[in-house]
Amino acid sequence: MDPRKKQEVIDGLTTFSKGKDYYAEIGFKVLSKNYLRLDSHDLFERIRLLIDEVQITPADVTEHLMPKTLDMNAEECLKALIQALENAKVIKVLENEKGADQVFENKEENEVLKLMKIHRILRSMK
Repeated sequence: MDPRKKQEVIDGLTTFSKGKDYYAEIGFKVLSKNYLRLDSHDLFERIRLLIDEVQITPADVTEHLMPKTLDMNAEECLKALIQALENAKVIKVLENEKGADQVFENKEENEVLKLMKIHRILRSMK
């Protein structure tokens, strides 16, 4: 490959990868505005830091920002998102330590059991 073209591709990928962080943050702000009618909140910074650490899809963010009941307030939704991000962070750590296939012994394992394992791990980290 032509060295100039190669450098052009590398520069483009670098620009794209740096831009993803920006889009993730903007995406979260748009979703919180749409679903919770919030432009800012004390928990936004914590969420931004967690989003930088783990990969989460806009659909997953939306799932946690949508109130589950009529009396669920915006802060509760943000805390649900934080919990989901912290769970994803624990799973990421476990995958890095043990390998993705060994995080949960049985691929068919019930979601409740997975959440219980994550909860135990989070409690032990405090």
